Amino acid sequence: MWHYNDDANGLNAALRLPAAQSGRFDVWVGTFSNQSCAATLVVETFPPAGPATNSCPDWQLGGAEIQLGMGGAETRTVVAGGGVNLFENSCNTNGHGYVAQAPDFSLYFDPQGQVSTLDISVQGECDTLLLVNDPNTNWVFNDDATDLQPRIEIGDAVAGRYDIWVGTFGQSLCNATLNVSAYAPGAMQQGGAPSK
Repeated sequence: MWHYNDDANGLNAALRLPAAQSGRFDVWVGTFSNQSCAATLVVETFPPAGPATNSCPDWQLGGAEIQLGMGGAETRTVVAGGGVNLFENSCNTNGHGYVAQAPDFSLYFDPQGQVSTLDISVQGECDTLLLVNDPNTNWVFNDDATDLQPRIEIGDAVAGRYDIWVGTFGQSLCNATLNVSAYAPGAMQQGGAPSK
């Protein structure tokens, strides 16, 4: 079945497919004229509408993949927030706010045998927060490192998968940017469970 949209948001296209089935979705991003231009495709999934559940963040669901090595840096856009209310049930994360059940990103980190600091931060259009589950399934949380924006620095970061949730303090969703980088200690930068 084909779905099409031209100007849902100003001159930008958007499609929402309720009750989407599992499977492959082929996506074409086009232009109105015969001129090409740079664009960003954002794909998100949401739980079915209905009564809220007492779910918890689940690292086993996995998120959008990011690969990062020593000295690397990546930036990704994300819609912050979700339907899991950590005020009602912290889910043993020692956090608060609203996140999705599945992580927004799964960061696969390889320090390449070097001692590295992993730096994860968010800049959002609202009061955002960061929730990270490390390769040993330990939770790390930050709400307001700089003004209303979070930042987590993990010294001597081990190789493995870091699942990252970008949440919000309030219930509303908002646009945000995730920044991740890995650097040697001292370098100047801006700005018991099963193993994964």
